[in-house]
Amino acid sequence: MKTFSKKIIAGLFAGVAFSSVADTTITPTVGFTTLPDITLSEINAINFGTVLKLGANATCTFLMDGTTHGVAAATIRAATADMTNAAGVGLPGTLTGDCATGVTFDAPTIASKGIQYGLYEIVAEAGADVTVVLTGIDSTELAFVPSGYGIAAGGTEVVLDDSAGGNPITTPSAATATSTAGVVRIALGGTITNNVKLDPDASYTASLQIDVNY
Repeated sequence: MKTFSKKIIAGLFAGVAFSSVADTTITPTVGFTTLPDITLSEINAINFGTVLKLGANATCTFLMDGTTHGVAAATIRAATADMTNAAGVGLPGTLTGDCATGVTFDAPTIASKGIQYGLYEIVAEAGADVTVVLTGIDSTELAFVPSGYGIAAGGTEVVLDDSAGGNPITTPSAATATSTAGVVRIALGGTITNNVKLDPDASYTASLQIDVNY
């Protein structure tokens, strides 16, 4: 019995010794590539034209919405300089409120009143999710709240506003008839409110901030 007991103990120790010899450690590497920088450029600045009324608290809204105004977002060619649709028709907009109510954004109106929606181009990683944050201004003279929309992957329309968390939008993953890989164009208008009575025959400017991040 005594010899048998020793053999069992010897066998247990042998197993422990074998396990220790089999242990090993490696230090593998972890590689990754960061996303490219996002570029944001202005193609056209927003201009409400010579239509604003002068009174304090007067409000003029420049609506930009492709679906509401009859242009399907999927037909808009993001590669064109003026964001026209497939038929070459300029993206429409409408001015409402204490301004030239009912003025439609078209070529004759642009020529006569100097109206221009804002057009901005975002270039990012193809197929990436980005967030567009719009920030307006509230100065002594004017308050401006931006709004508009962008054309995301697949030609879908994404409404943009000044929500604190921003507006998610996905860049096209590949070039199509209506999009360029990694490129999103956004058309902006918004609402101007006079905080004070404005001077006649004078030019005023407001500002906005556009931030885009992954």
